[in-house]
Amino acid sequence: MVMCLVGPASVRLLDCGDGAESDSVTGPLADEVLRADDDEWAWIDERVVAVSDLWRQIFTGLLGDQRPARLRLIHPSWWPAARVQRLVSAVSSLAESISTAPRSQMHTDAEVFVEVGPRWVAVGGSGRQLTVQDRGSTAVDEMIGWVCRQVTESEGRISIDSPVEVPGGATLGAALTRRLRAAGRIVDTRCRIPALEPDLPPAGAGPGRRRRTVLIAGAAASVMALGGIALLFHPMRSETSLATTELVEGALAVEVPGDWPAQRVLDGPGSARVRVTSPRDAEAALHITQSRIPSADLGTTANALSTAIAAQPPGVFVDFDAAGERAGRPVVRYREVRSTHDIDWSVFVDGDLRISIGCQSARDTGAAVDVVCERAIRSAHRIAP
Repeated sequence: MVMCLVGPASVRLLDCGDGAESDSVTGPLADEVLRADDDEWAWIDERVVAVSDLWRQIFTGLLGDQRPARLRLIHPSWWPAARVQRLVSAVSSLAESISTAPRSQMHTDAEVFVEVGPRWVAVGGSGRQLTVQDRGSTAVDEMIGWVCRQVTESEGRISIDSPVEVPGGATLGAALTRRLRAAGRIVDTRCRIPALEPDLPPAGAGPGRRRRTVLIAGAAASVMALGGIALLFHPMRSETSLATTELVEGALAVEVPGDWPAQRVLDGPGSARVRVTSPRDAEAALHITQSRIPSADLGTTANALSTAIAAQPPGVFVDFDAAGERAGRPVVRYREVRSTHDIDWSVFVDGDLRISIGCQSARDTGAAVDVVCERAIRSAHRIAP
């Protein structure tokens, strides 16, 4: 069997003889493919490249001429099942069989484990739900306090998994270890490679793509829920007064209707996205995606989108406008045509963040979401460093 550590900040091939690390992929290529999360496309040298192609390129380089009978992929515990399955599908031709395991398998002797990644810190353990905190919006002292609060009810060994290639990971891991040991806790900083047997089927757990959701107003209403004052919404009617809440997803904050539940969509046509849907009209919705980009030039984004759209079947993406305007912002606009509805997409940039907001409505009823759409586009902005 060939084993590989995939993420959180590098891709490493392991020597199965003694479990030692051998060849690894770090640098811009690994950074981009790992940062893509559930996106289908990534930016490499000012080009749009399919993430699946990047995974195959990385693993082809690692495996060389060998085509192992069994390949095991060990991934961050917070990766959702859909992301793990996409990775497996991308590299399926490079091995006769592929199995997966979360990094939590490396902490079998601990009651609680703490995983440190470039953007997330996750706390989990046997019999407890995995919880995740966004590093980008949390100071180091606050992060340490958050971890300590997560483990207060446990009494057993705590395992700290802070890979050296994670920026700031070693520093955070050491600070956590000191704080917990000072409180009398038993802390283990050695991660053990999962046993070779038995194979585990592809699986994942955790918060999914850019999980953190902040509710400024309202109460929980769904899996990634938003709640608030009821919003009257009817097809072909534009509302002049809306009760809104701020959805914070990864590096993006955007105003959405306060009573429209939000959920993460990882399957079906199009890229992975957050969908915010009217509780009174299933065809009325906002689709929100984001991705890091190397250039803040909107023209570069327009060229990349034009190339990607040209590769799609005719009639799926129409009315492309590289120099459009919506809600007072310069945007790239195009329309996505589906069987029961259209999605009017506006794409713009804020620093190194590309933001795409799609306004969905039943065919020929676009006015139904005009007010909601305009407010979302006008308010969307980058918040994380």
